[in-house]
Amino acid sequence: MKIQISLFANFRSCSPDHSGAFVTELPPASTVRTLIQSLGIPLDEERVVLINGRHGKDDVTLTDGDTVAVFPPMTGG
Repeated sequence: MKIQISLFANFRSCSPDHSGAFVTELPPASTVRTLIQSLGIPLDEERVVLINGRHGKDDVTLTDGDTVAVFPPMTGG
């Protein structure tokens, strides 16, 4: 299945051309955890994941055509 990926900030380095935006192929029934591991992002690294604009956790199953955005948590004041 094809998944549209957008990586932000320090996660951009995990994209093939470091632009942060690309399409990837995953096996059917893959989860967010599967995607994160395939990108080489450590599972214990703090991150926010949006799936089609909604918050997603590691155990959410992705479907063909999903759009996934990964970025670091917001900080500051």
